[in-house]
Amino acid sequence: MGLVGARERIIELFTGKLGYRHETALGMDPGKGQLTEQLRSFCMSADRREDDLLAIYISGHGEVLDDSNDHVLLTADTSPNDIAWTALRTARWLRTTGPDSGVCQVVTVTQDRARPQSSA
Repeated sequence: MGLVGARERIIELFTGKLGYRHETALGMDPGKGQLTEQLRSFCMSADRREDDLLAIYISGHGEVLDDSNDHVLLTADTSPNDIAWTALRTARWLRTTGPDSGVCQVVTVTQDRARPQSSA
């Protein structure tokens, strides 16, 4: 099926069975700034209401940093040599939907990441 087909199936699930409205597409490989700016712009829009529900589906990789125990999303511009500085800290990113944005009773983030197969 490939990534594009899998993405289309997720959009179909959320907009069909689950009844959400698809608002924006970030493309296949968004960077840290793109994810942050688009989410903040969406939440700050005059079209948002306090009772809006926002579901965010991200298919990608993430990890938990050893030194801080923070979860990070590995975006297109994350440097493998400097993950702690260049990856997107998930909690910080979600704060862009904070109380001053006037949106979102519930935020759902789903990260679907591939796991390497064990060669045992």
